[in-house]
Amino acid sequence: MKSISNITLATMLSIFFFASCETKSNEINNDLASDTELIDAENISIADQSLIGLAANQVVPGDVTETDIEHLLYMLEEEKLAHDVYVYFNGKFNKRVFQNISKSEAVHQKAIIYLINLFGVEAPDSKPAGEFHNPELQALYTKLITEAETLEDALKAGALIEEVDIMDLKKAISETENENIKRVFSNLLQASGYHLKAFVKNLSVRGIDYQPQFLSQEEFNTILENSRSNRKSSSHKPTTRCS
Repeated sequence: MKSISNITLATMLSIFFFASCETKSNEINNDLASDTELIDAENISIADQSLIGLAANQVVPGDVTETDIEHLLYMLEEEKLAHDVYVYFNGKFNKRVFQNISKSEAVHQKAIIYLINLFGVEAPDSKPAGEFHNPELQALYTKLITEAETLEDALKAGALIEEVDIMDLKKAISETENENIKRVFSNLLQASGYHLKAFVKNLSVRGIDYQPQFLSQEEFNTILENSRSNRKSSSHKPTTRCS
């Protein structure tokens, strides 16, 4: 992905598969797992549903730079990668967390497409599931789906994808002056924080203490705390499962 373009895929995948702590037990009580895997999906859906609406409220497109266009086109494929990986994992492992978050990633793609159309940017035709214009993303997709042999591997892959999404979105936000892009990307950033927490929590109930691979420990902790705080602030509303 963009922010790790100088890191080889081999290095990235070796970090992904071996850096997290080992499962404390191979057997997890199914009743406990179904209970403790609950993740508040309400905040995810609220953030996702507002993405296009926030952009649509901006009547004037504003100026976009070549850097803006580069970020838009790259993030479109990066969100597609997340979507396609999660759809694949849901088919393989049948876990609600992949099903729900893959739906969120589809909304993220629509939000970016809205911006691309708003600015009149010429974008390449969308490729089928699992296929990408960017060769680095293509190689990463293939690596992730072929080397994630267990559910725990797949959950780690999800957390890693969200970490890198967060890094790339922050970089794009810092490098643009366009308010439409800032608004939509900021909402994507918030949603990615919820997604990261969902994967981390699902790993936690399996005895795996996921440690950040690309974010700093401080930034990682802040994201999880912010997600937790936002969830508590809306706890009076009905919630749904996301695991």
